[in-house]
Amino acid sequence: MSLPSVVLFAATFASAVWAQFPTAQCGPGFDWNKNSLGQDPCTVGSKLGAFCRGLAQYSFPPLNASEWYLPPDTSVSGDVMCDCNTVAYSLSMACISCQNGTVYSWPQWIPQCTTISITVYPADVAQGTAVPHWAYVNVTSLPGTIYSDSVAMSVGRDPEEFPSTNTNTTGSSTDPKKNVGAIVGGVFGSLILLAILAVAAFLYRRYCRRQQAGDPYKQSPMAHEPSTISAPLLLYDPSDPSTFPQSPSDPVRYSAHGAYSGVPEI
Repeated sequence: MSLPSVVLFAATFASAVWAQFPTAQCGPGFDWNKNSLGQDPCTVGSKLGAFCRGLAQYSFPPLNASEWYLPPDTSVSGDVMCDCNTVAYSLSMACISCQNGTVYSWPQWIPQCTTISITVYPADVAQGTAVPHWAYVNVTSLPGTIYSDSVAMSVGRDPEEFPSTNTNTTGSSTDPKKNVGAIVGGVFGSLILLAILAVAAFLYRRYCRRQQAGDPYKQSPMAHEPSTISAPLLLYDPSDPSTFPQSPSDPVRYSAHGAYSGVPEI
């Protein structure tokens, strides 16, 4: 299938020209392709195009039955980045279809695209809109690699893609979901590290206690030092030989009355 010779715009028109036209609206019977905000694909596509290009306004202008939107053009500012993806293609074709125009295939949409994105929109979703789920269908897997209303209707609107909460005018964003994931991951990792350190400290203390319990010198070193406790002193008893004094060559013994260095007196 070749593109018809009648188109709405010449390829040399700059993107800013689109801002001079009102945004197209889908005809009756196409409520199914609206997002949860009640916006049809013409409005959603216009908002994405404006936000991606950093413009205050960018419109998909109304078409008649013999008109359609040109594919991305490398000579037009923003076209390659903002339109060389299946999401922009599906929204454009849906906007053509709901105005009773004739859609054309994905290969006819991308002949000048140097970089393409499949099922992904490369810029952030514009504030004040939401992209329905059917716009993310992989059109390269569809028969004829062409957008289909029936397929989009069967896929449905939900889940939608909403804008990030932190965006700037160029369409770049800081995704809060990614930030939250990073924070949660960092906290979780810190908790794991603290738990490991606590277990290690507990095991080390238990090891030290066991070492002390197995080595009596660690409990009471003084209890095992050599003692100098003397044998109990016995009084002399003539009937008990064990109390008899030793010979003069023996060491001096002590009695309860003091030192004694001689033989016993009877």
